[in-house]
Amino acid sequence: MVLHAPEVPTYFNAGHRLPVFSVAAYLRRQPGIAHVDALDAAALNITWRELGDRLWDGAYDVIACQNDLGEVSALGDLVAWARGLGPSTRLVTFGRLSAMVPGFFERYDIDGIVCGGDYETGLLTFIRWLDDPTRPRPGVAVRTDGGWLDPDGPGELLPVERWVLPDIAEIPFEAYDRLYARDQNRFCGLPGRRELVVPVARGCPIGCGFCEVWQREGARERRLPVRRVMDYIRDSYARARFDALTAQGGVAWKCTTTLDHLDEPLLTTMAASGCTRVSVGVETLEPEAQSLLPRAKRSSSERFDALAACCARLGVELNCFIILGLPGSTTEGTLATAAHLRAVGARVRPTFYTPYDDLLPGMDEREVARFNRQLAPATLAPADRAALHELVHGE
Repeated sequence: MVLHAPEVPTYFNAGHRLPVFSVAAYLRRQPGIAHVDALDAAALNITWRELGDRLWDGAYDVIACQNDLGEVSALGDLVAWARGLGPSTRLVTFGRLSAMVPGFFERYDIDGIVCGGDYETGLLTFIRWLDDPTRPRPGVAVRTDGGWLDPDGPGELLPVERWVLPDIAEIPFEAYDRLYARDQNRFCGLPGRRELVVPVARGCPIGCGFCEVWQREGARERRLPVRRVMDYIRDSYARARFDALTAQGGVAWKCTTTLDHLDEPLLTTMAASGCTRVSVGVETLEPEAQSLLPRAKRSSSERFDALAACCARLGVELNCFIILGLPGSTTEGTLATAAHLRAVGARVRPTFYTPYDDLLPGMDEREVARFNRQLAPATLAPADRAALHELVHGE
């Protein structure tokens, strides 16, 4: 079984749940693996008792639990249930948090930790190691009678031709619809609009210090061919109901990109093809804070305003990520950035600067859970914390 264990999400983004289904779909195609179940139980959609029934009926040889940043308590509960119902089951964890601080997970009664590389290759490596402990373990730490063994090499990045896209029949869309029902949650999804999320690319060449994507997925972008993406969309629309259909029978779509990729001709083409929203990482408009960002992330207010005006003319919603507490920034400048973006018609999604490099294996669950991008650092003055919390939670 590949699953995300029951818990209250820090926030919800359906794209962050897709690895459960992509990994399961990939493993099903591998020789020697007879059956794989996939379950996202962390969408306020299942009780621990219900999961226990699934574990008992499944009698799984291996359970792979996805972990995530800011969400840690569920793994300990899962271990207790899995060990109680299936003492011989082997347990392994994978995800964004274990890629950043794998040693933190050695405290749990599990058998493996995917520390690096793509999740698919890491979990397959673990499964093959169970059959033959002499096999190499790139990107995977394992527990033996003598204790934990570190990976014996960097994790493998999966070539794009070997990716397997999720089986939409397994995705709990009804639960996702409920989590997106509140308008303030529309930074990821849209209230009342069921969306098909397609993971078209991995890797990022920009290398922002506050981001873990390039550290985990690599600095070289890997991208699915357009034809394969379109075939997946057509097949999914034929199998299930999605709301992103235009009156003309085409596909309405949205994406995340960077400001430096955008210009008026490209936005015009995107809008004509059905693009309804573009999300970009503005991060800050303060010059001092911008100077510490990669060059591709430094955009003047004038350039941003021109792109915002273009989006408004074309009817494309501009959704802007900003970071609160970014090195080099001030509270006044952060509030001014948010006010400026809104004044030109953009929507603002604020999160707090979270230095993932400060995560340490010896931290307790409470300390690790604070790395969630939703809480102001305690080092800020009380008045600054209150002002920034109002920006995140008060609207």
